[in-house]
Amino acid sequence: SVLGLPFVDLILHKWGYAAGLYTCNLLGICQGIVQVSSTNLSVQILGFVFYSFYRCFLFSVTFSALAAFIRGDVIGKGCGIFILFGGLAGLAFNIPLANVAVNSLGGNFFIPNLVYLLGCLPCTFLCYQVGRGFAKEAKKKEEIALYSDRKE
Repeated sequence: SVLGLPFVDLILHKWGYAAGLYTCNLLGICQGIVQVSSTNLSVQILGFVFYSFYRCFLFSVTFSALAAFIRGDVIGKGCGIFILFGGLAGLAFNIPLANVAVNSLGGNFFIPNLVYLLGCLPCTFLCYQVGRGFAKEAKKKEEIALYSDRKE
């Protein structure tokens, strides 16, 4: 996943946090499609590559974007809460889905993997909303800078 860092840097500097979050979702969706569509291990290697890049983008982009949402003096607490809710959500979904796959579906993980794949879709809408928020904030900063230049 370290191989993905130059791509994270490129996307964040060129297009911003929203593009980084979109890329994270795109990589998650690609990994999910590979996981759902094929049981061939040679194809699953491609899924692993997508997953590695997904994890690289997930942590790099979300933790760097987190600093844009909260003050610097509470960033540690924000990261802790972020990780806590991620862990709780993982437990709330992983254990029941794994139990369903093992006990009810005879070890077939197609349905749980499909649920995770479909779970990426609402995140795409959230990325759109975050991107709109960043764009509005940038526009406001521009207007403030322009107004303050006129006053001087």
